Amino acid sequence: MDKNVAGKWLKKHGDFVKGVSAGAAIDVGMELAMGNGLGKGLKNAAIEGLMFEMFPAVGLSTMVVAPLATVGAQLGKAHYDNDKAQYNEMFDDSLGGGYQDTQSAYTMRQRGMQAIQNSRMNSRSALGNTARMKHRL
Repeated sequence: MDKNVAGKWLKKHGDFVKGVSAGAAIDVGMELAMGNGLGKGLKNAAIEGLMFEMFPAVGLSTMVVAPLATVGAQLGKAHYDNDKAQYNEMFDDSLGGGYQDTQSAYTMRQRGMQAIQNSRMNSRSALGNTARMKHRL
């Protein structure tokens, strides 16, 4: 009778056992490739397998979505750091070589901007990015 019970159980849950075994084998192989020991690999594979089988949405998010989100965050940070470095390179403190602004120069810039605005042309877009940024300071 014991063989019959085991046979019925395997017939009912055989695909589950095969899936968990295949997933565990892949997980253990990945853990070993990352330099972790066999014990840690088996433990992590068992946790991931149970998590995925018991709570598929949580298991899927921890095995698929979380690593993708991590990569996305790393790429976003790299892009931000690159943009910040380019900005700092273009607009560092030494821009202008120690130029000292005076009241008369400021007034002349203000009069020039007023003339552009009064000319009814969209000449303001002709200003370069540096001039536009410096004007807003």
